[in-house]
Amino acid sequence: MDYLAAQGQAKRTSQKVVDLAQVQQALKLYEAAEDRRPADLAELVKAGYLAAIPQPPPGQVLRYDPATGEVRIVRAP
Repeated sequence: MDYLAAQGQAKRTSQKVVDLAQVQQALKLYEAAEDRRPADLAELVKAGYLAAIPQPPPGQVLRYDPATGEVRIVRAP
């Protein structure tokens, strides 16, 4: 792998981590304030906990499980 490819991969990985941390923090704040998990991530935006749902890197999707409160970035089907 050349330097530019490695640099691009590092940027995508760091952005993925930052976006997930932002969503996870918003989920924790929402659950603490509302005493429940949101039904979907759009509810975090409506309630003002997130400005917008972060866009995952190309070829990936953001998955949220309201039963567990887990949010992940996974490969698109």
